[in-house]
Amino acid sequence: MPILSAIIVNYRTGEYVHRCIDSILTNPPDGGVEVIAIDNASADGSVEELRKRGDITLVENEHNVGYAGGCNAGARLASGEFIMFLNPDVEVGPGVLESLINFLRDTPAAGAAAPQLESFDGRKQESYRRFPTILSVFGARRSPLYRLWPGNPISRRSFYGDLDLDSTGPTPVDAVGGAALIFPRHILETTGGMDPGFFMYLEDIDFCRRISLAGYDVYIVPHVRVTHRWAVSTKKHPYRMTLVHYVSLGRYFYKHNPLRFVIYLAVSPLLIFFALTQWLLILLSSRNS
Repeated sequence: MPILSAIIVNYRTGEYVHRCIDSILTNPPDGGVEVIAIDNASADGSVEELRKRGDITLVENEHNVGYAGGCNAGARLASGEFIMFLNPDVEVGPGVLESLINFLRDTPAAGAAAPQLESFDGRKQESYRRFPTILSVFGARRSPLYRLWPGNPISRRSFYGDLDLDSTGPTPVDAVGGAALIFPRHILETTGGMDPGFFMYLEDIDFCRRISLAGYDVYIVPHVRVTHRWAVSTKKHPYRMTLVHYVSLGRYFYKHNPLRFVIYLAVSPLLIFFALTQWLLILLSSRNS
């Protein structure tokens, strides 16, 4: 039985999913790793290439069940003491998996942990954040406010902009991104895994919130760094993904704070304006590229 089960959900990510798998198998933790790839009905030829691999367990879904549904499908097959959800556009380096496992072993209060995500040019990504509020919706990463003014006060608070992780080291935060999220197996049994009602977005934040409600902390481990291309699959459908993001936010508020959900509905006309503005920015960006 391997110490780690690495679960990767693939949807039309081409060669990137193989780079992710290869990085894991090249840099396994002590105790070994099993890689479970879940394909969400890709139609780009990537699943055909995955079938050729003899070093992974492949699950082929007949239709796209979303990221949470894919993670849960992989978790049902996992046998490791620790489970890690990874996006297919992530690559891990030497010692990364071992360091995260050791951190969880040495920190009983930790219900989950995530490394610092970095772009391939070394730029740090906002891989941790506070739980969403109505105000933070307007400073979200996909919002026009963030695109035009990334350092605005709303976004800075949402993404812990005043937290100096280089000085503090591993730190409990509200939530970490699901691009590279590791947790002990018992957390899966305690929480039931991710909520498949979130097709895309917010499933990781909801998962972290339920881990917190179960009495555990969620940590960002900044000295462990993982490279992440960001949105290899979702950037192919930017307009649809904007709508999916807003729908997921509504579900999150409805689930965890019904009063905020009512307020969210009340400000929905403004959100529609934000969505239209965002689409315009995407269109202008694509024309200039």
